[in-house]
Amino acid sequence: MITCLNCNNDLILAIDVKNNDFKCKDCSEKYDLLFDKKVLKIINKNHQLSFFINDLSNCDSKFSLKNVYEMYNKGYLDCVKMLNSKYNQSDNIWHLSVNKLKEKISQNINLKINTILNSNTESYICSSCKANYSSNEALFNNFSCIMCLNQLVINNNFEEVEHLKENLILIEHNGFIPF
Repeated sequence: MITCLNCNNDLILAIDVKNNDFKCKDCSEKYDLLFDKKVLKIINKNHQLSFFINDLSNCDSKFSLKNVYEMYNKGYLDCVKMLNSKYNQSDNIWHLSVNKLKEKISQNINLKINTILNSNTESYICSSCKANYSSNEALFNNFSCIMCLNQLVINNNFEEVEHLKENLILIEHNGFIPF
């Protein structure tokens, strides 16, 4: 379980996108959220927590409202609507439960592993440039890579499954790492 470094409660971050502000929901301890390609980094003082999120498309270094909406649609964020009496409208309050994020990423990796293991279709890979081809594409290209013209070999997916299992172990044992 990942807890706040200050109050030791489950880490749930309240996200204020307008002010680019991220705080613990319980104690208001300030955190930074950064995207580095598809890696979400949660940083506090000299500690960092990183998650690889492979199913997001809009990952730039600045955390934006576009990122929030996509993370909400994928189930990584929760939204609470609060009535703003000053403007007589509702405001969205975004919460990121880090433990829920960890669980969701683990589920996605397990689903991908099961999909690979249960797949009956053959795929081919170029041994030099690592381009992937379906069996139809490989047959159409005469089992040659269209990028480098090398011969294609059957992809057994063993390395990919092992890499995913390693990532799963890292995620399940992940906590804040001092740097």
